[in-house]
Amino acid sequence: MSQKPIDQRSPLASRDALWAAIRRLKIFRYDEVRRETGCSRSTTTVYLAGLTAAGYLQLDAESRYVLVRDVGVDVPKVNRDGSDNLQGKGREQIWTVLPILKEFSIRDVALHASTEIVPVSESTVKEYLKYLHKAGYLRASRESRPGNAGQPIRYRFLQSKYTGPKAPMIQRVRQVFDPNTGKVMWSHSTYRLSQH
Repeated sequence: MSQKPIDQRSPLASRDALWAAIRRLKIFRYDEVRRETGCSRSTTTVYLAGLTAAGYLQLDAESRYVLVRDVGVDVPKVNRDGSDNLQGKGREQIWTVLPILKEFSIRDVALHASTEIVPVSESTVKEYLKYLHKAGYLRASRESRPGNAGQPIRYRFLQSKYTGPKAPMIQRVRQVFDPNTGKVMWSHSTYRLSQH
């Protein structure tokens, strides 16, 4: 069964909710954290296994989970085996550098957002900025035109549109969902309707 898009899920049915509950409870049983969050059995099982394998949680003698490594509100992204889950990391890195750079080209962002572990390609940046621009986070400060061929388009990050540390998500249904606000900021279907 496929999962609903994040904007259609209960705000509690996520790893964010699980991590918040884990930090609140500190010591808990499996069923307690599920009741507290409303998360599915599969989401809960996989996430608790990953957190345990990565050393965030330990099982005590009474089969209770104990939070032994609290890293704060940032939700640990781990796979079931405890390894780092890097999915979406490139977009997070892009989102982090945009307010710092303020005005930038695609190349600027790729250069500043890349790390040794997660390099960010110009094509990834181009695609992400395209959607952030549609959603109103960015303004084009110089358009690419035939007359200035070779000059990359430049964007300006609108500081008033900074909604928080979590990177806006581009969903398969071609819409921008902002996890900081819990709102869809731009949707292809809404955009198409407004054009008719």
